Formats: sequence, structure tokens, C-alpha cells
Amino acid sequence: MRGIDKSVVLTSRSDGGTAQYVFVKSEEGTLVKDMEGKVLVRCYATQDGGMKIYDGNGSFVAECSAAQLERLADAVN
Repeated sequence: MRGIDKSVVLTSRSDGGTAQYVFVKSEEGTLVKDMEGKVLVRCYATQDGGMKIYDGNGSFVAECSAAQLERLADAVN
């Protein structure tokens, strides 16, 4: 489901139940929130086409190169 604020809601189903996440895209990057609005993940594009990932508290988690993101996209498609 797409919102008017450039957000997308993703529903994940597993044996443990259902979870929903809101992805909000902005000029700075993408935020992943729970349905109550709590920020879970922050993703920012790097100048070389990669991505830096931070948790909801702003702590650095990982960095992916452009090549890693391309391989991931190829694997998904």
C-alpha cells in the first residue's frame, strides 16, 4: 500500500505471525518504521552508489558498496 507521503507499507508473514513496516523515502534516504511510527532503520545512499545503514537510534550498522547492492538486486530478480 502506498501512502501520500511517499511511504510504502510492507507486510511480512511467517509462522510466527504478521509484521508490518512502513518505508518512507526522502531526499536524505529511507526510513523504516513500525506501524506506531518508531524508526527502526535509517538508510542513506553514498556518493559512490552504495548505502550506509543505521539502527533506529542512529548507531552505524553496516555499509554496502554499489557492487554489493547490484548483486543483491540480481539475486532478488
